Amino acid sequence: MVTPYINEDTTKEKDQDDALADFYKILLYLDNSELKKLFGEIALKVIKNGCYYGYLIPTSKRITVQELPVNYCRSRFIVNNRPALEFNMRYFDAMFKDATQRMKMLNLFPPEFKKGYILYKDGKLPPQFPGDSAG
Repeated sequence: MVTPYINEDTTKEKDQDDALADFYKILLYLDNSELKKLFGEIALKVIKNGCYYGYLIPTSKRITVQELPVNYCRSRFIVNNRPALEFNMRYFDAMFKDATQRMKMLNLFPPEFKKGYILYKDGKLPPQFPGDSAG
């Protein structure tokens, strides 16, 4: 729920107009995000797969979530009261055998994934989750 708040001590009309303009921006941001549709799609995928992994991509216009492949994700830890997502960088090698296609796909993901993939290829990250079979 979003509720506008205007400080009663504020007598300047400009301050009140600014508060209402910010309120309008927040409402527009939420409307553009189509949350009902997004959460409906997520709920269906949870029913189908038993879980959903997504990466929140910050944008100024709307909430954007990149869906991640459930077979290459897990969440075992809590950091700052939030679940920490682990992503197996082996996904890019397993799903995209061609180096050009792999790089194109990496560029479609948030920049953190490309950095993680480079660390994985440099041997600075484990190549797979424990228990996964090397392919």
